[in-house]
Amino acid sequence: MAFSLGLQDWGAILLATGVFLYLKNNRRRSNYPLPPSPKGRLPVLGHALQFPTNHGWTTFERWGNELNSDIIYLDAAGADVMVVNSYQIIRDLFDSRSSIYSGRSTFPMVNELMGYDWTMPTLQYNSKWKAQRRIFSKFFSASNPSAYQPRITEFVGLLLPKLLDNPEDFIAHIKHMVGATVTSLAYGIKVQPTNDPNLRLAQDSLDSVLEAFIPGKYLVDQIPALKHLPEWLPGTGFLQDAKRGRETMVRLLELPFADAERQIANGTARPALVSMVLDDVREMTDPEEIEYTVRQCKELAAVFFGAGYDTTHATIINFFLAMVHHPEVQAKARSEIDRVVGFDRLPAFSDEEHLPYLRAVMKEVLRWRPVSAIGLPHMSSQEDVYDGYFIPENTLIIPNQRGMLFDPETYPNPTEFKPERFLSADGKSLNPAVRDPQTIAFGFGRRMCPGFHIATAELFLAAASILATFELSKAKDEAGNIIEPSLDVSAGITSHPLPFKCVIKPCSKKAEVLIYTNATQYDA
Repeated sequence: MAFSLGLQDWGAILLATGVFLYLKNNRRRSNYPLPPSPKGRLPVLGHALQFPTNHGWTTFERWGNELNSDIIYLDAAGADVMVVNSYQIIRDLFDSRSSIYSGRSTFPMVNELMGYDWTMPTLQYNSKWKAQRRIFSKFFSASNPSAYQPRITEFVGLLLPKLLDNPEDFIAHIKHMVGATVTSLAYGIKVQPTNDPNLRLAQDSLDSVLEAFIPGKYLVDQIPALKHLPEWLPGTGFLQDAKRGRETMVRLLELPFADAERQIANGTARPALVSMVLDDVREMTDPEEIEYTVRQCKELAAVFFGAGYDTTHATIINFFLAMVHHPEVQAKARSEIDRVVGFDRLPAFSDEEHLPYLRAVMKEVLRWRPVSAIGLPHMSSQEDVYDGYFIPENTLIIPNQRGMLFDPETYPNPTEFKPERFLSADGKSLNPAVRDPQTIAFGFGRRMCPGFHIATAELFLAAASILATFELSKAKDEAGNIIEPSLDVSAGITSHPLPFKCVIKPCSKKAEVLIYTNATQYDA
């Protein structure tokens, strides 16, 4: 059915936009000043056109240096935005004052137009969000490692022969391993060896959402009234993007869950989040409670599936990048593993406490190449004053996580990959005085990633198993020249390593036998 706007419709849109901007610009004044702002503020649009769409942390750090301030105010077409480059400020706001700094933006593009208004990362701090967290914690609590460690052990074990047989495709193998793990934990279903439709669906969904989350990418996030414009109007390509995103969202929500239901019914599904929640549903008698719980399960499984897949595989690939660029670190970590684990078995989770250097390597990977370089903004639910600065109600607060992880006062020479920064003087234990990058890399306050312990567990076992069995080095071209892997990252709200080549060779014949022997115990 065709849709068009008459003069009255256009007038309503312009009036709504004008009222929105008037109210924002004429909110109750405070006796306290706003934080400093970068130059170039325009009438009506404010700083909206200055928002960086690529590698935003660099711009945020530059603004902080120019203004000599760790907290920066931006007017995004009438919307209040603050960028925070300081860990201490973020902790003061998101942790100490979490009751008023745990909200989210309405995210007009992602939530309203694309339809992702049910995901834990984008939900407001409300009963629905709390219910999702409660369900996740019930089945995957950090205090119950038996719920996820055996599955991680299995899929890491199945990764190793793939690296041995086809090392050139190591990035694809890592993505498949992480995808198989989260799919198994969330849905209890297998993934196909190649081109799995559910993994493609997860990647398509992530690509569209993460693109939409880039600050300044879509003006509709600053001026929500634009969402009412017709698709045929020039300049409304964002509506077509939103339509494609919504179609992907529906498939992500429905298709893997339907696969799980079929396999549960025929007895081929493994215990997982979906099967355990549906077991609880069978004990319910209230139809509304059943419908609500099933919907919550469907949504939470999709969140676990998509979010867990993206950040974890990128972090493991960053580990490869670090080992290729720093062979001395690789050799030292392998020596520690050989001493603790030996050569007759693969590393296990029980070895972790005896591998302080490898644990320091993992922390440095998280710090040196944070996947979440810029965190999703929190929103203030009421007016506040911090360090003499006024923070209006409904202010979006963007944490510059990369800036915090590269703070030279906390991490001297931050561009260097140096695991020793996290060790005690004798190198036999971690130094608790050095800030753990996990406290930054996985978010803050009540909105900290609830599955960070699963991600770090998979990172540890993958790294330990790979170093115990393989040597990683830089690739060479046909002329024998070394190919230097790029240290740049992809543009976007999450920072993925750019594709690179490396050489992956088994440490010994005994390592090859161990890899194949270990993999035979699993039904691939």
